[in-house]
Amino acid sequence: MSMMASLVLFGCAGGDSPPPVDTSTVSPVDPFELSIRVGRMGVMLDQGEKVLGMIADNSPTTAPAKSKDDAAARRALYAELSQQVLKHNRLWVKACATKATLTVCQKMFEPGWIGLPFSYAPTWQQLDLWSSQVEEQVGALAGDLCALAEQASGIRPQCPIE
Repeated sequence: MSMMASLVLFGCAGGDSPPPVDTSTVSPVDPFELSIRVGRMGVMLDQGEKVLGMIADNSPTTAPAKSKDDAAARRALYAELSQQVLKHNRLWVKACATKATLTVCQKMFEPGWIGLPFSYAPTWQQLDLWSSQVEEQVGALAGDLCALAEQASGIRPQCPIE
C-alpha cells in the first residue's frame, strides 16, 4: 500500500522520483505492523462512509437538483475513477508479485491524469475517455487472472463481467 500512496504523491508532486529521505532519522519499519495500520485505515474509512450515508439519509434538507453538467458530479466521478485505478494497481501488484509472466505485468497502469487534484472537474468527454482507459486495463488484468485460474485448476472460474 505504501507503494500506491507513493505513486499518488509522486503524481501530485509531478516528480519522477521520491522526495529525499534522511535515513539517519528514520526508524526501522515492521511491514506487518504497517500492513495492519493501513488495513485499519481502510476499515475506518469504510465505517465513515457508512456513517455518512446514515447522516445523509436522515438529513431533512433536500438536495438541489443537479444539472447535466454539474461540476461536483464530475469531480466525484473523477475521484471514483481514480480510486478504481488505485484498486487495479493494488491487484496488479499482488498478481505480478506472484505471476510476473502475466502479459499485463510488463508495465503498471499510470495514466497521466491520475495526479490531478480531486478539486479538478474534468469534462464529461475526458471522463468518458479516461473510464475507457481504466476499463481496458481492468479487463486485461481480470482476463489474465481468469485464464491463469483456469490453467491451474482446469475449470473456468466464475470470472468478473467481461
